[in-house]
Amino acid sequence: MARLLLLTDRAADFQARRAVEALQKSLAGEFELERFDLGPGVAGVISHWRWRRRRTAFDATIAIGLPALAAAALHAGGPTLFSFASFPSLAQLGWLRAAMHYRDMDLICPTETARRFCVERGVPIDRAHLIRPGVDFARVKRRRDANLRQALGLAEGNFVFLAPCDATTHANLRLAVWA
Repeated sequence: MARLLLLTDRAADFQARRAVEALQKSLAGEFELERFDLGPGVAGVISHWRWRRRRTAFDATIAIGLPALAAAALHAGGPTLFSFASFPSLAQLGWLRAAMHYRDMDLICPTETARRFCVERGVPIDRAHLIRPGVDFARVKRRRDANLRQALGLAEGNFVFLAPCDATTHANLRLAVWA
């Protein structure tokens, strides 16, 4: 059975934390999975280094967040899949490009916008992959919440339409409703 190391940033945003939960849930049966949450700064990377010295080698690493990138880059061994914990800054992209030069590392982006942003700023296109986040329908509430509808000013017979775009004048939400 292949051994995977899942490195995560404790300060990751909501979407990144949900992605980690989904990864753990879906990979648990097929892979031997170990998770390590990194704290902020150098202390988190050093604690990971100490922890990893006592472990046998991993076949691959999944790193989420900048501290996880640093830990994965400093510890050689196997390919690494990396994803930012939130939308990347230019400084974070610089660190990623540097790590990609000397480690077998690929970037996973949750949106095409993030992928394009990274590729336009120097990440090799063949090493930047788009994997859209999944939806865990077990977390979706199936019942109507009368208190929420009342707080929003909606009557029981009103329909609610959520469009996957910004509610601006130029968004042309009329077309989304017709679709």
